[in-house]
Amino acid sequence: MMTLWDTAGAERFHSLTDSYLRDSNIVIIVYDLTQSTSNLSYWMRRVEQHRPQTVGILGNKNDLTTQYSEDLQDILFPWTRQKWNIIHGHCSSREATSVKTFFKRCLLSMVKEDIKLDESFEIDTSVVKGFKNRTCCS
Repeated sequence: MMTLWDTAGAERFHSLTDSYLRDSNIVIIVYDLTQSTSNLSYWMRRVEQHRPQTVGILGNKNDLTTQYSEDLQDILFPWTRQKWNIIHGHCSSREATSVKTFFKRCLLSMVKEDIKLDESFEIDTSVVKGFKNRTCCS
């Protein structure tokens, strides 16, 4: 069973973040590629306290920019030295396949290492009853 919590980084949820992160196996931090600065270091320090198995770093809105203002490797260097399982990538939320592929990469990082990304692996992306499927973030 998988439970997703999406706080969108809103400050009103900062006090609840620790309860969301506690006992999490995968944490995905999504940041905006079009912004000149991101809070990746802040969120990585928050995640570091809970030590999930996998941390996904996903740059969003790659359809709006081709230049990335920050060097992701430099930002993540302190955590990569600790041999964390960090998966990073870029996507556009307008393209569901790129988001699904990233989720698959994070999920596969938790299962046997002999499974390859090109093998058949299905994720049920059906909408939970009571929620309507949206084509965008509105």
